[in-house]
Amino acid sequence: MITSAKEERKKYYQETQCYYMISEDVSNTEWIAKLPKAEQAVIIMEGVSMYLKLHELVQLFNALHEHFENLCTKKQAPCYCRVLVKNLISKIT
Repeated sequence: MITSAKEERKKYYQETQCYYMISEDVSNTEWIAKLPKAEQAVIIMEGVSMYLKLHELVQLFNALHEHFENLCTKKQAPCYCRVLVKNLISKIT
């Protein structure tokens, strides 16, 4: 039986009101609406960005920015995506 990454992490990290894990398809940004609204947020996407296409990363950053106003501006999101992709490509080659 294959366990999900979320279930595996729960063995080591306890969820609280302020720290909880979600397991969703990041290419479909509807799940972001389930997150509590806040002025600031820390988003950790371990092992995620490398599997998304550039337009999916831009869509994800834009959706996160709409939900959490202090992440980045919409004009910056494509730049962040290009830097991520450039860094990933440099590591591969």
